[in-house]
Amino acid sequence: MPEDRLGDSHRCDRCYRLSMRLLWLLALAITSGCSGSEFSSSDPSPDAGADAPDTDATSDACIPVTCTGRGAECGEIPDGCGNTLQCGTCAGDSACGAVAPNRCGGSCTRTTCEQLNAMCGTMPDGCGGTLQCGTCEDNELCVADGASFFCLCQPKDCADIGAECGAHEDGCGTPIFCGSCDAPSACGGGGDDTKCGCAPIDCETVQAECGEIPDGCGGIALCGSCDQEETCGGGGIPYICGAGTCTPKTCAQLGAECGVVSDGCSSTVDCGGCTAPETCGGAGVTNTCGCTPSTCAQLGIACGTASDGCGGTVDCGGCTPPATCGGGGQANVCGCTKTSCAAQDTDCGSISDGCGGTLDCGGCDDNEVCNANECGTAPCTPTTCAAAGASCGTISDGCGGTLSCGGCVLPATCGGGGIPNKCGCTPLTCPPNQCGPRPDGCGGTLNCTCPGTAQCLNGVCKANADPCLGMNCLWLCCEGVCCGMGQQCIDKTCSNTNS
Repeated sequence: MPEDRLGDSHRCDRCYRLSMRLLWLLALAITSGCSGSEFSSSDPSPDAGADAPDTDATSDACIPVTCTGRGAECGEIPDGCGNTLQCGTCAGDSACGAVAPNRCGGSCTRTTCEQLNAMCGTMPDGCGGTLQCGTCEDNELCVADGASFFCLCQPKDCADIGAECGAHEDGCGTPIFCGSCDAPSACGGGGDDTKCGCAPIDCETVQAECGEIPDGCGGIALCGSCDQEETCGGGGIPYICGAGTCTPKTCAQLGAECGVVSDGCSSTVDCGGCTAPETCGGAGVTNTCGCTPSTCAQLGIACGTASDGCGGTVDCGGCTPPATCGGGGQANVCGCTKTSCAAQDTDCGSISDGCGGTLDCGGCDDNEVCNANECGTAPCTPTTCAAAGASCGTISDGCGGTLSCGGCVLPATCGGGGIPNKCGCTPLTCPPNQCGPRPDGCGGTLNCTCPGTAQCLNGVCKANADPCLGMNCLWLCCEGVCCGMGQQCIDKTCSNTNS
C-alpha cells in the first residue's frame, strides 16, 4: 500500500476511537441523571452490610456501628472499626444471649461473690453481667489461688522504703533488716534513721583548746596551739594548754587495735588496720577489729545455706511444698520444676505436674478408655475427693479427668502445711540475728530470742551488748557515759584521778 494511503488509514482509526469514547461519556451522563431506584442495577436487602461500618464518602475514615443500629440490647459487640461496644446488661432475671445473641430474654440466676469465694475484684455473674466483690488497700493486690480471690499484702523491701541500714517494717507487719554500716558510720548517725552517717565531733564540743583530735568520723579536727610557756596536754589533761610536758600513749596503752585515736596529749596515733574479713569497728566496737555476719536478707537469698561474709555460714531455712530450694533452677531461691507425661510414663488423662498444677496427657483411641492414666479396654470408675483424701485443689479422677476439691480459709492455703491437697499453714521461723515478737504467718506469734549471751536491741541480736556501743567519746566511755578529760572509769562511774 502507498505510504499516503497508509497514513490516511491510521488517522481514520484514531478518529473512530475518539468518537466512540464521546458517545460512551454521553450515555454515562444521561444514566447518572436518572439514578432513581427504578434505574438501579441492584436493590440490596435491608440487612445487607449490617455488620459492615459506614465510610465517609470523601475520606477513608471508619464510622463505627452502634448498639441500636445492630439491635443489640446487652453484652459486647464489635464496632466494625477494630474496637468493641458495651451494650449494657439485662434487667431482673433476664439473661443476655439466652434467646438470641446480644438480646435479653429467658431467665438466669446470678451467682454471688460468696459463691465464688471472692473477697475482691470484678467477677462475671454468670448472666452476662459483672459483680463488684470489694477492693483492696493501696499496698494490696487481688490475687487467686485456684479456689478463691483475696487481697494479698505486697511487702516493701529496703529499696522501696529507701533504707540502706537498720530494722524497719515492710508495710505488711513483718520487720525487715536493711543492713549495717561500716565504722565509723552508724545507722541514723547523720540524723536519718534509714541512712548510714556520722556526726563529727568539733573542738568546742569536747572543750579542746589545742592539738589535733579525732572527729569520730575518720577525720581530724585542728584545735589550735598554746602560748610559748605552755604545752598542749602539759598539765596532764589532753588538749588543754598547761605547764610541763605530756607523754603520748601508745595503741596498746589506749586499748586500740586499729584506726586513729587520740594519743592523750595533743595529737593522734594510727593503730593500723585489720585482716579481712574483719574491719575496724566491724563488730560494733570502736577501734577493735571485728566482723558482722551478713543476714539472708542482706545476701538476697530465700533458702538454703550460704557464706555469712565472716568465715561462717548462715542458714536461710526451707521452702513451702511443693517448692524446694533451688527447685526452679536458681540457687538459694524457692522454686519447682514441672514433670512431664513422658517422665511419668502416662498415656492419657490429667496428672499432677508436681508443682501444684495439672498436665493434660491426651486421650486414647476410639476403642480404648483411659483407666488410671493408661489406655485400655477395661471400664474406669472415677475416684472422689473424699476417697482420695483431698480437701482442696484439683486432683486427677483416675479416669482421665480432674476433680475440684474446693478451697481453704485463710491463712491456710492448699498444700500450705506440706501435704498436697490438704488445707494447712506452715509457720515461719525466727529470722537469723533478729529477736522479739513477730507474726508466724499462720495467725500466731513467734517469740524470737538471741543465742548465748547476745542481747536484743531494737529487734536485732547484738553479741555481748556494750552500753558504750556506738558512742564517740573523746576520752573514755564508762557504762554508756562519756567521761571528762583526765577522768577514769572506777566502779562503773566516771571519777577524777585525784579523788
